[in-house]
Amino acid sequence: MCIRDSLQHIPLKVERITLIDCPGLAFPVLGVPRPMQAVIGTHQIAQTRDPQSAVAYLASRIPLETVYALKKIGGDDEDPWSAYELCESYATKRGYHVKRGKGAVDTQRAAISIITDAYEGRLVLSFQAPPAEFLTSKAFLNSISPLLFSEIF
Repeated sequence: MCIRDSLQHIPLKVERITLIDCPGLAFPVLGVPRPMQAVIGTHQIAQTRDPQSAVAYLASRIPLETVYALKKIGGDDEDPWSAYELCESYATKRGYHVKRGKGAVDTQRAAISIITDAYEGRLVLSFQAPPAEFLTSKAFLNSISPLLFSEIF
């Protein structure tokens, strides 16, 4: 592991392009939903305004209720889980309460804990790569061109 406390310039073989690596900075990624940015670490988890949207994003791809062995609180197990219900059940299971265990369940802390589990790799989130033909197609280039700062050759 390399720790830097100054900028690192990496010149590329392509004319007039230099990558600049700065220590400790992660910039939001264009074209990626904000909830996923918190999960993959390009947006700080602690600064996420609505962590339940990231939990909903994870729950749409991972059966969180099964992974954490959660039980619904005051609801029918047949109905689909909402992000709030997942956070509420997780907070109850872990003993997260506001006001030192005497108040309501702390769903905000539960949501941040679930996102942290995903970020640290305890929850596996994977995506299938698109076919190679698509990556060289005109449709792909047209879809990503608004997100780029320079033209693709």
